Amino acid sequence: MKGSSSSRNRWRQARRPHADGLAEGNRGLIHTNSGIASVPDHDDVVVVRWPEHRDDAERLARLHRPHLLLVAADAPPPTVQGCLTDWIRLPADDDDIEARMVALAARAEQHPAIPTLDAFGELSFRGQRVYLSPTDARVAEALIASFDRGVADADLFQLIWDGHGDTSKVRVHISRLRKRIRPLGLEIASIRGVGHRLHVEHARARDDRSTTE
Repeated sequence: MKGSSSSRNRWRQARRPHADGLAEGNRGLIHTNSGIASVPDHDDVVVVRWPEHRDDAERLARLHRPHLLLVAADAPPPTVQGCLTDWIRLPADDDDIEARMVALAARAEQHPAIPTLDAFGELSFRGQRVYLSPTDARVAEALIASFDRGVADADLFQLIWDGHGDTSKVRVHISRLRKRIRPLGLEIASIRGVGHRLHVEHARARDDRSTTE
């Protein structure tokens, strides 16, 4: 697969040395001496030099972030587990690296990581976290249990409020929860006349939103 010339240029720029620091869960991860970087066209996929930055690769695996290992010429091949990790041996053609990143991004779309919610109302996803009110946490718990699948508003109303009160409570808490989790790259989609679905926000939607903010 051939990447565009602009994509290849951005990839070459991403390989140049950058400032120190690995910010867990943030888009556009960059590390020192070209050890770790992401490309604007595929900013959900991170490239990591192996084995120089093994710790970073292990951290990305814990965060369920798709990442491509750039394996040194004289290093043994890494053991890859799961669908969110791939590797290619250096030296490698930019187009080949671009193709691997495109494939990883596609697999990440098909096998999204699932958010977690603890007993204290802390919702975590890919290294980022927010704290939720008790009621919002119960709504989030129900949506996470059916992650990437629809949940009927009637079921939420019965589960959380035992069917008592005004059904508009569901919309109010969904609206508040949607704003709280958006920075984590999560989205709650409305299913007209039925309910709601919690899923990973698509990269294109993030880009569109960032241009309007």
